[in-house]
Amino acid sequence: MFNKGDFHIHSNFSDGKFAIRELLDLYKKNDYDIISITDHDTLEGCSEAIEYGKMIELRVITGIEISTKHNGEDIHILGYFKDKDCRKKEMLEFAKIKEQDRISRCKTIVSSLKKYFDIEINGEDVLSKNKGMIGRPHIAKEIIKSGYETNIEDVFKKYLGNDSPAYIPSSILSVQEGIDLLRNNNATIVLAHPVLIKKTNVQDLLSDFKFDGMEAIYGLNTQRDTDKFIDMCKQNKLLITSGSDFHDFNISSHSNIGDISLDSKNIENLLKYIESK
Repeated sequence: MFNKGDFHIHSNFSDGKFAIRELLDLYKKNDYDIISITDHDTLEGCSEAIEYGKMIELRVITGIEISTKHNGEDIHILGYFKDKDCRKKEMLEFAKIKEQDRISRCKTIVSSLKKYFDIEINGEDVLSKNKGMIGRPHIAKEIIKSGYETNIEDVFKKYLGNDSPAYIPSSILSVQEGIDLLRNNNATIVLAHPVLIKKTNVQDLLSDFKFDGMEAIYGLNTQRDTDKFIDMCKQNKLLITSGSDFHDFNISSHSNIGDISLDSKNIENLLKYIESK
């Protein structure tokens, strides 16, 4: 039986700070016995995470966070896999396409920062210093390192937010395309952080698309939010999951290790469903 789980975590294979082994050690020290690494659009670290988890007696579920678009806003979807599906060919091909897209996007954003804000950073440095899926947080850190700002929240507010002239949207799947990709690869499909969905009624999403579960317990929820989303899961007969969305310590837009965990009953329900796929 597992007693403490976090099923939404990012490593430096996407926009998290910590390498896989560092991350697992941190969770082990905080008494977690089961977690899932859910990097953006990639399964790159899954084999290492599974093997190292066995060494330190921390169960690791292979996971991914896929970005989709619906009704003019980002809808993120979490997928969870059996260990044997960690290196599915279609998922690897998807990750390769997304990696190339993110590299191209990074270069365009860097050029736009110079054009609109006279901020000059080296795009090749951003790419060479970071492995995995390059995103705006990597660019933001380079802006800070170059002395233009002192914290990541101000960088996004001034230069990299969705309303900035330097913002470049990534090529993105529809919700149905994301679900189809995951379904075709035997994933358990969970709607991520519904509290962040503002333009679309969450119940409409649950009615219109076939999710297996929802991240009802999330670091930015109020207790009222959590109660509402748990009730929605029960009404729609969905799995209840939880996630910190941990990237790094002291980032106000995400929780820290230890802030969020899932109880034994819901962990057992999730594992049974994953293994049934």
